Amino acid sequence: MSELPLTQAEIDAYRAIAAGEAPPDGVPLDGLLGLRLITAHPYGSERYVAADPRAAAHQLITDAQDALTRTVESMAQARAVESLSCHYDPFRFYGAPGSEFLGGPAAMNARITEVSRAAGNEILTAQPGEPADRDPETVREGIARVLEALARGVSVRTLYSAAARSHEPTRRYVEKIAAAGAEVRFHSRPFLRMIIIDGEYAFLDDFVSGRNRDSGWHVGDRGAVAWARQVYLMNWEAADRWADVYNAPASVVTARQESILTELAAGCSQPQVKDRLGLAERTIGKEVAAIRAAIGAESLYEVMYWWGRKAGRPD
Repeated sequence: MSELPLTQAEIDAYRAIAAGEAPPDGVPLDGLLGLRLITAHPYGSERYVAADPRAAAHQLITDAQDALTRTVESMAQARAVESLSCHYDPFRFYGAPGSEFLGGPAAMNARITEVSRAAGNEILTAQPGEPADRDPETVREGIARVLEALARGVSVRTLYSAAARSHEPTRRYVEKIAAAGAEVRFHSRPFLRMIIIDGEYAFLDDFVSGRNRDSGWHVGDRGAVAWARQVYLMNWEAADRWADVYNAPASVVTARQESILTELAAGCSQPQVKDRLGLAERTIGKEVAAIRAAIGAESLYEVMYWWGRKAGRPD
């Protein structure tokens, strides 16, 4: 078949042949012959007959459609062949192709969203470090993604650092996803950031280039993902349930501790509480420390948040 488009010389040659004239000397006619725009004259080796270009165009379209059909069929066969990997991989010590480098937050979020929406069994996330206020739209998208997964019956577990308990936006986020069925825990010791989906895909920080806050890796290797999941589960088992701090019964405090909390909740400082209750400031400090230990809180702020929740609803 001739290359398209036709050259001007070939067009001029076709025009001459269509008019019953001889084509200009030196013009190659292979392109016109290949497109079936001309045929050799049956009674003269140097003469040609022009064909209807509409018929030639129709034949071009038919040939292209046939080629496209063959291409689509080949693609379908390739996908069918690739699907046989489910019978091959279980008997090998490796799984999907290695890793995909994602060079920034936008690329990471896009790929995480894509893979998360296809999750069928489990999503595990670990968020270490100090929490930071995130863009409200990003938070809404994250909540929607989690709620969508939970609605499909996907198990969702999220692990936070203990510092997140005193971060108001994080608490609001946790309350929403926990109410929908997500499990949330916090860990007081360091752990690594990761997301693991269905035990098949992991998203890990970038420790290759050192820009682990800005880029990361989408890992599909079976052994690496299984190892990361085991690390996650070890951290999960060693963590405390998020609800334990805020759902601890108010009866864990004594009558004196309850009086102290009531005064603090009213806006009094610890020296003011000392004067109002007739207690030594050192005693008040010990009682507050005892409350923190009883409910697993790390700061007075967390204690007062827990007490405020208790005061707002009956046990």
